[in-house]
Amino acid sequence: MRGRIKELIQLFIVIWMVFGAGDKIFSSFISPKRPRIDKYCFDFAKVLDRDLVREINIQGQALKNTFDIDFVVVIVPSLDGRDIVEYTAELFSNWKIGKNTKGRKGLLILIALKEQKVKIEVGYDLEHIFTDLYVAQVEREMLKEFLEQADWQKGFLATIENFVERIYKMYEKGQDVREVSSEIKIEYYSGGAGAQTVFDFGKALRTPPPQTSQA
Repeated sequence: MRGRIKELIQLFIVIWMVFGAGDKIFSSFISPKRPRIDKYCFDFAKVLDRDLVREINIQGQALKNTFDIDFVVVIVPSLDGRDIVEYTAELFSNWKIGKNTKGRKGLLILIALKEQKVKIEVGYDLEHIFTDLYVAQVEREMLKEFLEQADWQKGFLATIENFVERIYKMYEKGQDVREVSSEIKIEYYSGGAGAQTVFDFGKALRTPPPQTSQA
């Protein structure tokens, strides 16, 4: 009987290691649950200064109050060998980004430092506003450009400003993001698709200026 109990315990440990590992997909870098619902910037890599973190939190609160959008920025040291699309989608759902809105109106920017990748994840009820084509353009022309200049502040704040401009532009076309209210009972908060962008942090600072011709 004792041997049987030991076998069952060992089997339970194996099952937990295989299936329970999903609760630790974010390794030691990141909490499996959102640390605070009233904060919007989570820098687990410790690369942002306090003033910028504070400003992103202020802008995040403004997006929530004005447009009912739950905007979150997450920076991790590494993806631990995982695919960024899968990682971002699981983080989005585990943290339930957008749950505190009238619909599933979450918006996440994830940056992985080691892999030098950026991914914007969009909640289901914002997909008609922030389309895959638009998001890919923001990743390339906003985030990538400023990250390669090693300018975190302009990268994030310019992106937020662009998001707001997009919201107003869609409003003029008759799409008011504030009126979106989804009651669909689904497990996930986003589709997990969309683009991903690779950047070379500080590349512009390492590139020598072009040589001028001597007359």
